[in-house]
Amino acid sequence: MPEVLTAPRVITGDRTIPDGAVVIGESALDWVGPAAALPPGYAALDRTAYPGATIMPGLIDGHVHLGFDGGAHPVAR
Repeated sequence: MPEVLTAPRVITGDRTIPDGAVVIGESALDWVGPAAALPPGYAALDRTAYPGATIMPGLIDGHVHLGFDGGAHPVAR
C-alpha cells in the first residue's frame, strides 16, 4: 500500500533535502522531495513521520549478503 514517509532530512545520491518526504509506491519510490512540495495526488496517502531521523531512499537492499562474492560457492569463500 503506498504511503508517505517524512523526516527532517532525506538524503538522495546527490543532495540533502531538509524537511523531506518520500512516497513509497506499490513496488518502488514514486517521489522524493521537500514535504512542502508534495504533489496533490499524494495528499490522501497515509503518512508516517520520523522526527529526528534521516531517510536515505534506495540506499541498499537490506537483505543482500555483502560478504558474498557472487561466485558459484559464496559460503565456501
